[in-house]
Amino acid sequence: MPIAILHTDGELQLQDIQTDCRDQKWIPLLVYRPRGEPNSTPTVILFESQDIARRFTLRNTMKGHLRGGINLTTEDMEWIKKKGWKTEFLHWPRLMTNLPDVELGFEVLEFQQTPEVYCG
Repeated sequence: MPIAILHTDGELQLQDIQTDCRDQKWIPLLVYRPRGEPNSTPTVILFESQDIARRFTLRNTMKGHLRGGINLTTEDMEWIKKKGWKTEFLHWPRLMTNLPDVELGFEVLEFQQTPEVYCG
């Protein structure tokens, strides 16, 4: 099952994720896009292992911001594809914050069922 990264801009806390986002079936996911092109198609970063996803977030997100993962279902992956978003599986915790042509951000994914979210 693919794992995506829960990503906030520092405004959401764990309680917000549990009560607002999760219960209302939407989660902000970590994405990247070409630097300086905020309206370009986002690429959702995916992982096959919780450990690699966790190590990636430690390397690429700001300390103090809520970190977590979301297990995506086949339906979630289809929804991402219908939106026209891209996906990329990473097999190691690649450092992306220093890439000159890429910027990290987030997009909201709406779920059909209550998502399985883990934070830490």
